[in-house]
Amino acid sequence: MKYLLVALVLVVAVWVLLARARRVKSKPPQSGTGSSERTSQTSDSESSVAMVACCHCGVHLPQSDAVFNLEGQVFCSPEHQRAGPRKR
Repeated sequence: MKYLLVALVLVVAVWVLLARARRVKSKPPQSGTGSSERTSQTSDSESSVAMVACCHCGVHLPQSDAVFNLEGQVFCSPEHQRAGPRKR
């Protein structure tokens, strides 16, 4: 009798979990009604910037923070610009 009760509880638990999963799958995505969703989508598209690698150390940084020399080479700081590109 004890095993029958345990089996019944497990069957009900699995049934509830599957019903919940089906309900979540069948819900259509909301069309921007939540302001937090809209804000995160906007910030993701606006925050994408070009990344460049430093010629001296190889660190990647946003292009807007990079330091360029006259030849167009990219550096992460004025110190690395003065040191010049590394020979690899």
